[in-house]
Amino acid sequence: MNVIFLRKNGGYEGVAYHKRSPGDFGLTPPASPRPDKTLCDEAGVTHRAEADTLFALAIEGGLASEAFAVPGFPKQLWVVADDGRGFYPARALR
Repeated sequence: MNVIFLRKNGGYEGVAYHKRSPGDFGLTPPASPRPDKTLCDEAGVTHRAEADTLFALAIEGGLASEAFAVPGFPKQLWVVADDGRGFYPARALR
């Protein structure tokens, strides 16, 4: 994983299937939510600014999948919040 590349080019991208409430994420709730999807809301991530912060921490932590979504971008990154609230998968897309 190229941390410098991801800092410059990566960004958090929310997915409606993972949100019960779109809040300030700018997402439209899906017409047919998929019950098999985990929800960010249940992990306490309800604001875009917090998701962006966790995404930046995930890049710095370097815990990334070996699979790539697109060249240079790991399919998933993981991080545990400073308060220990959980384990957050995030997709690194741009």
